[in-house]
Amino acid sequence: MRNDKKMPQLLIIDRYDGDLKNGIKLGYYPKFIEPIQNGTLNVISAKEAKKYNLMSPPKGEGKDFYVGNPSADNFLPMLESEGNQLNAEMMRTLVVDKSFAVKEALVWMGAKDITLKSDAEDKDNIIIGLKNKLGLKRFGLGLGTDVDYNSSTFMSIKSNIESHDSNRRPESVDKIKEFMIKHGLDKDTSLVMLLERLKQQGKLSGVEKYVVKFYNEIESALNIAVSIDYKLFNDTLNFSRLHKHTKSINKEIEINFG
Repeated sequence: MRNDKKMPQLLIIDRYDGDLKNGIKLGYYPKFIEPIQNGTLNVISAKEAKKYNLMSPPKGEGKDFYVGNPSADNFLPMLESEGNQLNAEMMRTLVVDKSFAVKEALVWMGAKDITLKSDAEDKDNIIIGLKNKLGLKRFGLGLGTDVDYNSSTFMSIKSNIESHDSNRRPESVDKIKEFMIKHGLDKDTSLVMLLERLKQQGKLSGVEKYVVKFYNEIESALNIAVSIDYKLFNDTLNFSRLHKHTKSINKEIEINFG
């Protein structure tokens, strides 16, 4: 879907296949106007949805909300198919896709070592997560459930973003820039500055600290969902509660360019 237009942070499938869009045009839903005009929200019909890279088809039950995933240029379903909880697979996918995109951009810049830096909170979460999983195993509940998602998030980032190869050399600036645009990283100030330095100096050297923000896509989408009248879609949805308990997280990585 990538083109000159900004990817919407929240995509809504009109369950009435046109009535909501027409109502917006006629001014019945003024809260929708600003996010639509600034490109952060898009409301489309089920027919129009076929033109979008949706990771699962709409169900038409008033819960077809999708989060824009610029790292992979697709849209992920925000909610679980049953209940009104955030989609756990969406959260895992956002972490994996952004980790991969950031790692590849740095690898193409010539990074020889990319290491995720842990802090006290990470270590505490891992210990809590292990204890919870052991408790599940003891009671015969298996290990398939993520009791503490913070610990599994850290491990997922670590396994997908860390990379080590002392023989790397940078790719061309144009190739790196194209990759960053394709994966939604062209507005990342830190990466843009590294790319500019690579352009000026021909190569990067030394050790850099870089903070990667995860779940900001969910946080942005929920900000929009809360600002509009979600009861238009489903009386049982409570985006305010989801928004209150969901926030982006920052993780620091260390990059050694040699």
